[in-house]
Amino acid sequence: MGERIDWGQRRGAIGGYEQAAASIDLAALDRLIGWQADTEGRLRDATFFEPQRLAGEEVLRCVFTRTTVDSDYLQWSRTNNDFALFIDGVENTLWSGNDLLVAGYLRVGSLSAPTNVIDGDLTCVRLNVGNVAFGTGVESVLGGDATLSGFLRVGSNTAPTSTTAGDLTFIRAFVNDDPQFAIYFSGANPQIVFDANDFLLYTRATDTLTFSLASVSKLTLQATALTVGVDGSAPQLVLAAIDGTNEGGEMVFNGAAANTDWTLDNSTGEMRLSSGVTVYHQWSTTFFRSAGYGRYGSVAQPTNTTAGDLTAIRLMVGTDTTFPANIEAYINTAAGNAFRVDTASTQRFQVDALAVRVGADGSAPQLLLAAVDGTNEGGEMVINGAAANIDWTFDNNTGNLRWFESSAVRLQLFSGASPAARLRVLGTLLIDSDLDHDGSNIGFFGVPVVARAAAYTVTNRTADRAYDADATTVAELADVLGTVIDDLRNYGLLQY
Repeated sequence: MGERIDWGQRRGAIGGYEQAAASIDLAALDRLIGWQADTEGRLRDATFFEPQRLAGEEVLRCVFTRTTVDSDYLQWSRTNNDFALFIDGVENTLWSGNDLLVAGYLRVGSLSAPTNVIDGDLTCVRLNVGNVAFGTGVESVLGGDATLSGFLRVGSNTAPTSTTAGDLTFIRAFVNDDPQFAIYFSGANPQIVFDANDFLLYTRATDTLTFSLASVSKLTLQATALTVGVDGSAPQLVLAAIDGTNEGGEMVFNGAAANTDWTLDNSTGEMRLSSGVTVYHQWSTTFFRSAGYGRYGSVAQPTNTTAGDLTAIRLMVGTDTTFPANIEAYINTAAGNAFRVDTASTQRFQVDALAVRVGADGSAPQLLLAAVDGTNEGGEMVINGAAANIDWTFDNNTGNLRWFESSAVRLQLFSGASPAARLRVLGTLLIDSDLDHDGSNIGFFGVPVVARAAAYTVTNRTADRAYDADATTVAELADVLGTVIDDLRNYGLLQY
C-alpha cells in the first residue's frame, strides 16, 4: 500500500492514546490531493494534517497554511461526525450528516462572486424546495408547507411600503390558476383594513358587506338592498360619464321576464327616461317633457289616456299662492299679465286685470252660455251687486230673454210669433235720451197696439198755443187744435 502515517504519531499521542486512532496512506493522499506529502504527514506548500482534542471532541484538521498562523483548515469531528471549514480561524461552513450550514453568502451554479454578498444571501439559478418537478419557465418551486415571520412582496424586488411582519404586497392574485380572485375569511366580522379608519367589513350574522371611509359607512350591500351612506352623512351615488362629451352617467332598470327595460341617463345635461331608443320623459333645469299622458294625485290609470292629456285633482297656474276655498283650478297671473285662450292661433278669450275679452277684432267672436236644464232654463249670466246691492240675472227662459233681480222679472224680451216679438218692462221705464219708435203700431195703458190713425187735413191754420178759455173765438180754437195736430204729427202719433 505504501508508507502510512498513524494518527497519534504527529506531535505526540492524543490524550494518551497508546495506539494510533487512525492512519493515513501517504501515497493514497498524494494521489488524492495531487501533492507530495513528507514523512511527517506535512504536505508541501505548507499544508498538513493535524489531529487534536478540543474540549473533549476528537478532531482531525487539514490545515492550509498561508501565514505562520494555522488559520485556514478543514476539520473533521469524530465526536460530532461532521466537517467544518474555517477561514481565518472563523467557522464558515459546516456539513453534518445531510445538513449544510454556511456562515456567509452562497452562490450555486457559478463560481463568480454574486451581486448580493451579505451573510445569509443565497444566489442560485433555480430553487426547488420539496424536490418536485420544475414546471416550464419556473425558476422557484415550493413543494411543501412554509411559514414566513416577516413581510413578503411579490412582483418586485424592492422593499414595499408596508414592512410590518405579516404584510403581503402583491400585484395580482389568481386562485387555482384561474383568472378570478377569491379571498376567504373566517370569524363573525372579518374585514379588510386599508388604514385605521378605512375598511371593508363583512357581518356574517346579517350577511352584510359594509365599506367605510373615515369610520363612516359609505356603501352597504345586502341580499336585497344596496344602501349608499347613512342618514346625516350627505351621501351621494355618482355615475361617471359614458363618453365624457354628451353622454353622461346612465342607470338601467331591467324589466322582469319580458317586461320593458328602462334607462335613466344624463344626455347633454338633460335627464332622460327612455326604453330602447325611444325617449318618453325628458327634463332639465328649465323644462319637463312627457311623450304620453299624465296624472297627478293617483297612480291609477285616468279616463283620458291620449298623449298630452293631464289629469289632476287641483291645478295651479301662474304665481304660487294658496288655493281659495272649493277651487280646484286656479289661474293666478302676475300684475300686468293676462290669461288667454287661442284656437287655430286666433285669440278667443282673454282675462286681464280690468276686462274679460271674447275673441279678437274681426274674428266674429261669440260668448255662448249653455242651458241650465236643457228644457226651459237656458243660458244664464249673473252680475253680482257690490256690498249689499242687489244682484242682477240675465237668462234665457223658454226662448225669451229676461232681466231680473232675485225672482222679480224687470225686463223681458220675447221672440217669435206667440207672443209676438216684443220688449216688456215690468216697472218704470225711464228714458233719458231720444225715443225713436219705427214700428207701425202703438198702444198705451194696456190698450192693444193699433196702427196710426188716418191723416188729418187742416188748412188755413195758424200756430196758436195760448188762449183765454173765457174769451175766445171758434177761429182761435181751430188754430189751437191745428197746432196740437201739428205737434202730434211731429211726434209721429198723427199724420196728415
